[in-house]
Amino acid sequence: MRKLIVQQWVTVDNIAAEEDGGLSFVSGEPFSEKTNPAFKASMMRFIDSIDTMILGANTYAQS
Repeated sequence: MRKLIVQQWVTVDNIAAEEDGGLSFVSGEPFSEKTNPAFKASMMRFIDSIDTMILGANTYAQS
């Protein structure tokens, strides 16, 4: 059996980004140079555990 983890951002204007399309309001930049190495390792373990990710069209186009 798999786990399903859902993260959904819902907004009044249907856009979860800044006017320029940026996402700087998202906290916890896991891969900046200032980030604690233990936190980075924890994030990488989480990312490595994901086998399927579904993105919206705009997010997919940015990746």
